[in-house]
Amino acid sequence: MKDFNAAIATIVKSNTPNRNEFQLTPSIQKKCMPAYYLFFDGAFKNKIASFGFVLYLDGKEIDRGWGVIGQGSYMTEIIAEYYGLSAGLDSFVRHLDRPCSVLNICGDSAHVIGQIKKIRKPRQQLQELQVIEFKLNQIKRLVSQVNISWISRAQNKIANDLAKKLRL
Repeated sequence: MKDFNAAIATIVKSNTPNRNEFQLTPSIQKKCMPAYYLFFDGAFKNKIASFGFVLYLDGKEIDRGWGVIGQGSYMTEIIAEYYGLSAGLDSFVRHLDRPCSVLNICGDSAHVIGQIKKIRKPRQQLQELQVIEFKLNQIKRLVSQVNISWISRAQNKIANDLAKKLRL
């Protein structure tokens, strides 16, 4: 719980709102609407890609997952990150039981976060990115808000460790 609160406090401090927006602190947000936090990560070593994710609801872990995607020339760190996010989004949909929720997605790959936020164009249009965009569009219909944030690897430690859990 301590690691989660520290990560959330940093995320709130690092997201400077625009003039017409305001940022709720975690304690106020808990009182107003349920807040889900999805931390995801991917790992790639020796042409083997794996992923991990952790899902929280109001500061309590409600799910985690990890797995090996596969190996070969198609596998990359980016593909692993996409799979981690995709599995985390699937978990979120399975656990979503409160209307007007907020989903906060946090990952430590600036490249992937930039692509999801459409700030950075992908070098090639990957099917995995299209799947994630489709899932996010569906989720945006179910929740009141989706926030996507880059965080440091240290703040993403649990998802990072899960992504590396099955390495040989």
